[in-house]
Amino acid sequence: MRIRKELGLKEGTVLVYVGKFGGIYLTVEEYLRFVIAVAPIDPALRFLIITSARSLEELRRHPLFSSVEDRIVLQPPVPADELHQFLSAGDIGVVAIPPTPSQVYRTPVKSAHYWAAGLPIMVPAGVSDDHRIAVVEDAGIVVDDLRTVQPAGLKEAIDRYMELDPEVRRDRCIKVAMKYRDTGMMVSLLRDLLTGRSDGA
Repeated sequence: MRIRKELGLKEGTVLVYVGKFGGIYLTVEEYLRFVIAVAPIDPALRFLIITSARSLEELRRHPLFSSVEDRIVLQPPVPADELHQFLSAGDIGVVAIPPTPSQVYRTPVKSAHYWAAGLPIMVPAGVSDDHRIAVVEDAGIVVDDLRTVQPAGLKEAIDRYMELDPEVRRDRCIKVAMKYRDTGMMVSLLRDLLTGRSDGA
């Protein structure tokens, strides 16, 4: 609540994105088009973006920005040990990666950050196994593609998470982070794969 107050975020639901734009991520224009498509479903919906100074300037200069600037809060990069505090000011973490064929072989670090901060994710189908985990563990919203997202049904999906007790939502997501993205678990899994063992010993 302290961070939300400092950032001028109101009481509505906050979709947070932390990371880069372009390359393997959505471009600034693609993300702004996503915001424009989703913003009308709820006038209280806000979008927190934590990114580099260069990307912040690109966002501010983009012709589409003025149409949604009252819904967006821009935040420069924060120290790694403070990131979780800023993520906690959000309600749902956005994985802004286009679901190209190669993305199935990735494991985005940002999903782990969101879950560890207690946030369900919004993720395109086909990005790593994050979309499967989101469904199986009920820890996120799966869309076909943020670039072509259809607002119909999205408000209901968002509201379903927001109606959960915050502690229940937070604990569920943190457990998912530890179950699937704990680095100790990753080392054990890699060792088992390399040795051909499946008993976890």
